Amino acid sequence: MKAMKNLMGCVLVILLSASVISCEGEDGAVGPQGEQGPQGDQGPQGDQGDPGTANVIYSDWIASEFEDDITDGFDAFNIDAPEITQEILDSGTILVYARSTSNTIYQVPVTFYGILNENYFFRVINAGTLNIGVEGVGTNNIGAPFLNDAFRYIIIPGGQVAGRSAQDFEKMSYEEIAALFDIK
Repeated sequence: MKAMKNLMGCVLVILLSASVISCEGEDGAVGPQGEQGPQGDQGPQGDQGDPGTANVIYSDWIASEFEDDITDGFDAFNIDAPEITQEILDSGTILVYARSTSNTIYQVPVTFYGILNENYFFRVINAGTLNIGVEGVGTNNIGAPFLNDAFRYIIIPGGQVAGRSAQDFEKMSYEEIAALFDIK
């Protein structure tokens, strides 16, 4: 009988242990964040990225100051451009564009050949000032200048776009320049 009691006691202990172990309780709360581990070794230096275009400056479209009917062979007006510095003149690129009344954009300087006359549009760039002019070639009466809507300048400081020169920019269309420098 004593053996039977011991066997029953063992079975009871096993059954109780099995029921306690097999029960699932509720999950406890998440414990506090542990301390930050030590800083790891610095990784290798990445490749140099392309120079940015953050320093490219462009003006708003500036209304033309040409007369609607120029009665002599020359006319010009000045645009204040304080962003044009001597440093920009020495090492940067300055592009000037004209927009016609039909919204076609031309890079200045540009010549237009008409039936009766030829008009040469030019720009003279000095620190702080941009001079826009038109000259009638072979005539003393320009009349209504073809480019009489608005003008814009774009300043590209030296070293802004790797592998490109002023000549590269001057060969690009306005649309290509606007896309390249995200000009609105």
